[in-house]
Amino acid sequence: MNKREVFETVKAHLLTQPHRSIEDGVCAYRGPNGEKCAIGVLIPDEAYHVGLEGKGATHDDVLKATGLEITGVEDKNFLSQLQIIHDDVPVRDWAVELDAFERRAL
Repeated sequence: MNKREVFETVKAHLLTQPHRSIEDGVCAYRGPNGEKCAIGVLIPDEAYHVGLEGKGATHDDVLKATGLEITGVEDKNFLSQLQIIHDDVPVRDWAVELDAFERRAL
């Protein structure tokens, strides 16, 4: 999956699931009702395990679980920024922020 495909996957997911994936008050790769965060949607179900929770988007275990070929700092920053949109931007602003991110990053 290239950056464009990653972005399109995350954008479609976040705008279809218009709420955060939260478990015990903390953003989670997998939420209690099947929700997924920006990076969680990139982790196939068979690669997901609860041990990933609490680890940042660029942690080696998380990156391995996504199956993406991460080639350096730029790719890691790209994923981190997508995760920040999910975790820190108000849900009502996701569409605008994703559009701005797309213009900056792609």
